[in-house]
Amino acid sequence: SSAKGSLLDDASLVDTLQNSKVTAEEVGEQLRVSETTKEQIDKARESYRPCAVRSSLLYFVISDLTMIDPMYQFSLDFYFELYNQSIDKSPKSEDLEERMKNLNNFHTASVYRNICRSLFEKHKLLFSLQMCVKILQRAAKINNDEYQYFLRGAGLVDKSSQPPNPAPEWINNVAWENIAEMDNRLPNLRNIAASFEQNSSEWKKWYQAPEPETAPLPGEWENKCNELQRLNLIRFLRPDRVVFGVSTFVANNLGPRFIEPPAFDLDAVYQDSSSTAPLIFVLSPGVDPVVMLKTKAELRGNGDKFFSLSLGQGQGPIAERMLEEGMRDGHWVFLANCHLCISYMG
Repeated sequence: SSAKGSLLDDASLVDTLQNSKVTAEEVGEQLRVSETTKEQIDKARESYRPCAVRSSLLYFVISDLTMIDPMYQFSLDFYFELYNQSIDKSPKSEDLEERMKNLNNFHTASVYRNICRSLFEKHKLLFSLQMCVKILQRAAKINNDEYQYFLRGAGLVDKSSQPPNPAPEWINNVAWENIAEMDNRLPNLRNIAASFEQNSSEWKKWYQAPEPETAPLPGEWENKCNELQRLNLIRFLRPDRVVFGVSTFVANNLGPRFIEPPAFDLDAVYQDSSSTAPLIFVLSPGVDPVVMLKTKAELRGNGDKFFSLSLGQGQGPIAERMLEEGMRDGHWVFLANCHLCISYMG
């Protein structure tokens, strides 16, 4: 509004318009580059989706452990740290497929190793089975109806509609009810009950085998039954071999190392730990790890930086001072009897 005369004679206005045009073109170019970069990032991120699926699947397997024992609680921060370690430590490769395979295999093994340290011995194989089944379910390699039957059995059944037990001298009534119901509910095991009636002697040989989980099944069933279907038969006919059958199932589908819980190794624990999270030892009565920890500290040249304290009445301020000095100077601080100071377990 302050311009006088022809606008074309106003050099400063023309320059401003010209600069605005150049700026608009630069912004447009930057937006195009930004859009291309976004597409490249989305494509790269999407290519790693199999790794994201595997990691989320394993996290929810870990979360479900609380249904077995409320002590089995693992934070999301712990899992993030574990996955970041897997990214850093897993074998690298320029080939994307190979890299994802390496990362998934390394992280799966790392989860098993780290979680097993926190489980009671009787729950370790159950954890392996859950990992194995969830991975197979995601890959659509397992029949969910057959797996649920393995877990729950037949439940309430109409016995009047079932054929009579062909060999009550070695097949108990509960086992036969479940076998007959398999015939009705599981299409892949159709006619299994008739096979027991027709080949009772062959089935008895399998039943009496020392290791039925590896012994061949009678007739056509050796080729018809997969590992899960075989597990269902073992579950009801030879429940004493279920643990061995599950071990074979996990070893064949996930690998032998997933049925061999690692022995406690403080060096391995140290390698998997971080400086921002404490190591918590849940000990049996009379067990004292101080000597072991002191020895490890000395081997690492930290013998003069190892300090221990047994918590109890009046020890709180001393423990706080030890922790502050440890964080400042890089000490190893071991606090015993933490259950006496609940605030240290928060």
